[in-house]
Amino acid sequence: MAITNKDIQKLKEVFATKEDLEKLKTVFATKEDLKQFETREEAAKRHGEVMQSLDTLMKEKETA
Repeated sequence: MAITNKDIQKLKEVFATKEDLEKLKTVFATKEDLKQFETREEAAKRHGEVMQSLDTLMKEKETA
């Protein structure tokens, strides 16, 4: 079974382009990844915030 132009267009909608990846300075990402985070620094900041919130919740659970 050969890959058709329709298949290629669908893949282009799902996966990030080389230019998109250069924005994130990463090796692999989907279009959804790019919509969620504009830069790697923003992703790292959001990860830190989530981890801090999780830590707070775990401490509250331990004291309850």
